[in-house]
Amino acid sequence: MDIADWLRALGMQHLEGAFVANDVDLELLPKLTAADLEALGISSVGHRRRLLDAIGKLVAETEPSAQGSGIVKLAGAFQSQASAERRHLTVMFVDLVGSTELAERLDPEDLRTTIRLYQDACSALIVTFGGFVAKYLGDGILAYFGWPRAHEDDAERSVRAGLAIAEATSRLTVPGGPLSVRIGIATGLVVVGDLIGEGAAREEAVVGETPNLAARLQQTAEPGTIVVADATRRLLGASFEMEELPAARLRGFAEPIRVWKAMNERPIAERFERRRALGLTKLVGRRRETAVLLDRWKLAKGGKGQVVLLSGEPGIGKSRIIDELRQRLSDHAFTSLRFQCSAQNIGSALHPIISRVESACGINRNDTPTAKLAKLEILLEEEFGDATSVTPLVAALLGIPFNENYPPLGLTPRQQKAKTLETLAIEIQCLAARQPVLFSFEDIHWADPTSLEFLDIVVNRIERLPVMAILTFRSEFEAAWPSIAHVTQLSLKRLGRRYATALAKQVAAGVELPARTLEQILARTDGVPLFVEELTKAEIEAISATPRQKQYLDRATSRDDAIPSILHDFLMARLDRLGGAKDVAQLASCLGREFSHEMLAAVSGLQGGELEAAINRLIASELIERAGSPSTRSYMFRHALIQEAAYISLLKSRRQRLHAHIAETVEAQFPEIATQRPEWLAYHFAEGSTVTRAATYWLRAAQLAKNAYALREAAAHLQKCLEQIAKLRSIAPTAHFSEGRVQENDALVLLGDVTSLMGQLESANRYYQRAIDLIDDDDGDSNAISRKQHLQRVAVRGGAKIAYYEHGGGSDTLVIVSPLAYGLATIQPVLERLCQDFRIVTIDARGSGASDLLTRPYPIDEHVKDLRAVLGALGDKPVVGVGISAGGNTLLKLAYQEPRLFSKLVTLGTPPNNEAFNAAYMRIREEDLRREDLEGLIRSHTDLIYHEPEMLELKEQVIRDRMLLPRETILSFFEFDPTKDVTGLLNGIRLSTLVIHGRDDRLVPFSAAEQIATALPNAQLYAFEGKGHLPIFTATDEFCRVLQTFAHTGAAVREDLSL
Repeated sequence: MDIADWLRALGMQHLEGAFVANDVDLELLPKLTAADLEALGISSVGHRRRLLDAIGKLVAETEPSAQGSGIVKLAGAFQSQASAERRHLTVMFVDLVGSTELAERLDPEDLRTTIRLYQDACSALIVTFGGFVAKYLGDGILAYFGWPRAHEDDAERSVRAGLAIAEATSRLTVPGGPLSVRIGIATGLVVVGDLIGEGAAREEAVVGETPNLAARLQQTAEPGTIVVADATRRLLGASFEMEELPAARLRGFAEPIRVWKAMNERPIAERFERRRALGLTKLVGRRRETAVLLDRWKLAKGGKGQVVLLSGEPGIGKSRIIDELRQRLSDHAFTSLRFQCSAQNIGSALHPIISRVESACGINRNDTPTAKLAKLEILLEEEFGDATSVTPLVAALLGIPFNENYPPLGLTPRQQKAKTLETLAIEIQCLAARQPVLFSFEDIHWADPTSLEFLDIVVNRIERLPVMAILTFRSEFEAAWPSIAHVTQLSLKRLGRRYATALAKQVAAGVELPARTLEQILARTDGVPLFVEELTKAEIEAISATPRQKQYLDRATSRDDAIPSILHDFLMARLDRLGGAKDVAQLASCLGREFSHEMLAAVSGLQGGELEAAINRLIASELIERAGSPSTRSYMFRHALIQEAAYISLLKSRRQRLHAHIAETVEAQFPEIATQRPEWLAYHFAEGSTVTRAATYWLRAAQLAKNAYALREAAAHLQKCLEQIAKLRSIAPTAHFSEGRVQENDALVLLGDVTSLMGQLESANRYYQRAIDLIDDDDGDSNAISRKQHLQRVAVRGGAKIAYYEHGGGSDTLVIVSPLAYGLATIQPVLERLCQDFRIVTIDARGSGASDLLTRPYPIDEHVKDLRAVLGALGDKPVVGVGISAGGNTLLKLAYQEPRLFSKLVTLGTPPNNEAFNAAYMRIREEDLRREDLEGLIRSHTDLIYHEPEMLELKEQVIRDRMLLPRETILSFFEFDPTKDVTGLLNGIRLSTLVIHGRDDRLVPFSAAEQIATALPNAQLYAFEGKGHLPIFTATDEFCRVLQTFAHTGAAVREDLSL
C-alpha cells in the first residue's frame, strides 16, 4: 500500500497531489499534525479531522508489527523510545514585524484573520520547499529543514523558503500597510524528534544551540530580510547573493557571531565537483593513471616487482581504479590478492591478512576446529606445496588449534611473530613462482602496526619477483617507502567538469536529468567521484518518488564536522528513504564497516524474513554490498562515510545502549571473538560504558598482542584499559574499587613489560612504580614488581663513566657482558624470565648507550678494565659472568687475572681468537674496514649472526640501532684486535665454566666452542641444535633454563624442553 492507495480507501484521492508534492508518504503519516494538514492546503476542517482519525487508526494497526518490508522494528532492548536523533539541522525562525502595533490597531477578529493568513502563507511555503513546521509561537513560526526527512540541499531550501515568505507577506495588506517579517536561519548539530504534547498539539522538539541562534538572528534582521549564520552561509556557496553584516553580539552567546544577509538567488558560478564512484560504473577521467598502472604491471609481469603508492582523499576512486586494472587484466593469467584495512580493526594485529586467509579458505564460524584446519591445509598446500612447516604458524595466527596434528611451535613470541611475517612473505613468493601476482592492500592509513611491518617486508622483498603491490591510503598518510627505486607514487586528483558530467549521466542510466538538476549536481560535488555518483543517485530517487518537477538548489560544503555537511545531508536523505530499514543500517553501523549476517541477526533480534527484507532494501539502495565468500554472508557499507553518517545520527545515549547490547550478545553467542579478538569486545564494552568488562578485555587483548610481539598494539590496548579503570575509579566508591585496583596493577605491570621490550626504560620504570604504589606496604607482591625495574648506575674508570643497570633480585648475581651493547630491549625477554630468581646486571659498553664515548683503538683489554670497574662498584663479590660473543673474551681475561671476582662463567658464541671467525666473513670485513663502510660492516656481521628466518625482524632492529652508534664505536668494534686472543689463558682458568654454542653458528664455527671447552680445565659444553651464533635470542626459554640450572647447581642439564 502506498499513499495513493490509502487516500483512495478514504475517498480522498483528490488530495494525492498535495501529499506527493510535499514528499509525504506512509512513513511520515504518523508524524502529521493538524497544522501540517492545513499547511498542505487542506482547508476543510472535516477533511483534516477524518485524516487525523485515519492516521491514528493506521498507527494502531501497524504497531508493534512491521508495516510491509519498509518498516522494521528492532529488539526492544535498544529501540529508541522517542525516535530522537542527532542531526545537522537547518532551523528557520520567522517573526511578524510590528505585531504589537497591529494588535492595537485591529479588531481582535480582524487580527485573528490577519495572523491566520500570515501563518497559512508561511506554512504553505515552508512545506513547499521541504521544510517542517515545528511550532507556532504566537506570531512566530519555528521550522526545520532536514527533519523528519533530510534533503541533500536543506540549507538552500530554507533560504529559498525565506525569500518566498518575505515576498508573500509583503503582498498581505492590512489597514496601515503591508505586512513584513524578519527571518533568522542557522545550521548545526541538534537532537531532534522528542515528541511533546498529544494529538493536534503534538510537536517535534529540538534541543541544541541552533534554534536559539536562529531566534536571536531573527531579532537582528531588518524588516523583510533574512539573516543567516556563518555555518549556513558556507553551505550556500554561490547560490545566493550574500552580504556580510557586522559581527552580532547576541544574548546567550559569549562571542560575537559572524552573520550574513541572504538576498537574491543567482546563477551558480562554476564550482568543482565532490563525490566518489561506488559501483563499477565505467571509469572516466583516469586514462593517465590507468596507463601508469598498466605500465607498472608490464614491468612486474617481467620479473621486475613494482609497488604503487596510490593516494587520494576519501571517495576519490582509489578502489575503483584497482578494479579497473583487474578488469583490464581479466584475460591474463595472474593471482589476485586483496587486503582491506578498517578503522574498527586498527588495533587488531594482522587483521587484514587474517580476514583474507579466512575468506580464501571459506572458513565459517560454525566450522569445527578440525574442519577449519582441514580447509586451511587445503589452501596452504595449494599455495606452498609442502605446507607441513607453515600450517602451525598460520593456524596459530587464525586461532585454530593444531596440536593434535602438528608438534608445538616452540618459539618465543618475537620469533613466532617474525616467522609468521616471513611465512606470509614466502606465500607471495610461492604464488609468484607460478604466475604473476597483483597484490592490493587498501586503506593502509587504518593498518595496524604489525600489518605495516608485513608491508615493509613485502615492499623490500618483491623487487625481483613478478609481483605488483598497490597500497592505497588517504592523502594525509605518509607512506614509508617513497624513495625506493621500484616504488611509484600515484595521486588521484578530482575530476574536471567534463568527466564529472559524463559520470553523472552514466549513473543516471537513461533517466533524463534536467539541465538545472545536472548543473546543481556538478556544483555540489566538487569533482570527487563518490559524491558525483551518490548525489546523482539521490536526485534520481527523488525524481522517481515525486513525479512533479522539483526545485533543484545549490550548495557548498562545510568541513567543520566529521563528515562534510553536504555529504552528510544527502546521505541522511538516502537513509531517511529506507523506512524501517534505516534502523538496521544504524545498528549495523555500530558493528563496523563490515559485518556478518549472523552477527547482525543476533544483535538485532529480528526474525529471518524481517532482517532479509531490511538487508535487501539496503542492498537495493546501494548503501551496503555483499562482501567475502557467499558462504560467510557478510556485508560492507559501500563507503566508510556512509557508515559514519548512519552512526553519528544516533543519539549518544542510544549508541551507548547499542554498543553494550552488541558486546553482551557477542560475548554470549560468539565465544571465539572473546578468545581471538578481545579488543573488538573491549571496544564495544567501552563504548557501552561497561567499564569493568571493557578493561578486562583490553587487558586480554594486550596480553595476546604482547605474545605475538605486536608491542605497539599491546601498549595502545593497555592505555585504553587504564582509561577505563580511571572512569571506574571516578564512579565507584573506594571501598568497592578492589577489582579495578587489581586490573590497574596488572595493566601497569604489563605496560612496564611492553615498554621494556620497546626499549623505553624510563617509561617502564614509571609504570612499574605506579603498580608498586598501588600495593599495600606489607604485600610481598611489590617485591616481584620491583625486580622488573631497570635501575641505572654508573661506574667510573679514569674519569670516564661506564653505565650499567641492575634488574631483578636474588642471592646470585648474573653479569651479562658484551663489547657492544645489544640494548636492553633486546635482552628484555631474558630479564623477564630470570629477574625473579637473580640479580642481573647489564652494561652499556664504552661508546654505546649511556656510557662515555671511546677513542680508538679500544681493544678487549680496555673493556676488561671497564668490567673490572663495574664489578668494583658492585662490591667485588663473586658473580656469575655471562659473556656474549666477544664479551666472553672480556670475561675470560678478567677471570684469568682475578678469579675471585667470579663464582662461575658462561660463554656464548665466543671466539678463542681472531682466526676462529668465518674466513670469508673476515675478508669481507677487511674490505669494508678499508672503505670505512659502516653499514656494510654491520650488515655482513648481523647477516651471519641472525641468519634464521624468524630473526629477520631482530636483525633489522639491531642494524638500525647500531647505525645510530658513534662512528668511532663501530670502527673500534670491527678493527683487528690482537688482545682478543685468549687461547694461552684457558688452561689457567679453573672456574666452573659453561661453554654454550649454536651448532649452526655461521660467524664462529662450533669447533671454536669445542676448542675452548677442551682447553678449560673445568668446562662443560652445551650445544644448541639447529641454532646459530646467539641462542640467547633464538631459543630464549631453553637458554634461560640452562643458565638457571647451571648457576644454581653447576651442571649443564638438558631438560625436557617440551614444558
